[in-house]
Amino acid sequence: MANELFGKAPYVKGARADINGHKVYAIWTRVFGTSDMINTKGNTLHILRILVEEAPIDVDSSDLHPDHIAGIASVLRVAQREAAEWHMHEIEIWNPHPRTLAAAQIVDPTSHLIHRDSESIASLKWYGNSETSVDWLEADKSGWC
Repeated sequence: MANELFGKAPYVKGARADINGHKVYAIWTRVFGTSDMINTKGNTLHILRILVEEAPIDVDSSDLHPDHIAGIASVLRVAQREAAEWHMHEIEIWNPHPRTLAAAQIVDPTSHLIHRDSESIASLKWYGNSETSVDWLEADKSGWC
């Protein structure tokens, strides 16, 4: 899509940070709704996944290690630069961990959490026993081809 709109394709599709031996990775995709460089509404950089090596995945985890937050903030800054370069109106992250929320507040104090209730709602069709307990740990946006 970028080739059609801008005559070139993005090279950077993610970032990696290493803060005091704590590695953080992020991968993203871009959704283009317009080639208008002034009115960019509809252009969104979607962060598909943020991974902090050797950190608990538990969403309720209170382990907010400062190096993890600094690493996430670092990759979010790269995402910000990429969003600006490619005329993205906004950056979205689905199902952010508390570490990611803390880092986003450092990078942009106006960032905020929105609970989706009208579009792109994650769903699950369950064929198992209704008494079986399910822990849904990851609900990420998927990139489209």
